[in-house]
Amino acid sequence: MQENRKPMQIAEKELKRGLNGLLNADIPKVDAVNEDGIVIAGTIKDLPFLQDAGLQDNLIKAGDEGFVISTQRIKGKKALIITANSDIGVLYGVFNFLKLLQTHQDISAPDIVSSPKMKLRMLNHWDMLNSTHEYQGHLSLWDWYTLPEYTKPEYIDYARANASIGINATSLNCVEADPRFLMEYECS
Repeated sequence: MQENRKPMQIAEKELKRGLNGLLNADIPKVDAVNEDGIVIAGTIKDLPFLQDAGLQDNLIKAGDEGFVISTQRIKGKKALIITANSDIGVLYGVFNFLKLLQTHQDISAPDIVSSPKMKLRMLNHWDMLNSTHEYQGHLSLWDWYTLPEYTKPEYIDYARANASIGINATSLNCVEADPRFLMEYECS
């Protein structure tokens, strides 16, 4: 996996974390399909052996941020495939697959094609720089004066929760925004 493919790195980490937690076992990463029941996640470009699997029509329906979850025979073995046209689509597919497991859905032969109906799926916080929330007055999740150098673990949980339901944008400030919100920062 290439270093600049952060969504794929996160998808891999979330899949391992989710499977380990939900199945209460250490699920190993494998590099070959040598038994039934393997889960394979990646873009269609990453998985050239799927080029002839009949997924092209579904991937067209999935669009840029959607995903396909299906079962395929790979080298005679049954594998569950999570694929998409983009890395972020794979991440959304991984979260959807983990939701299916967590809610005890039948995953023996999934045939899922998901495509967001809206390009921008946004959450607004209405935060103020004094670390309160405009309408409720409680402390904000964000510690503005430590950003972007310091990242709380809660920020990672926040990002995971948003990605798990397909949120792809946030607006953190309120209508009475402080001009310091407009300062340019380089985030890593």
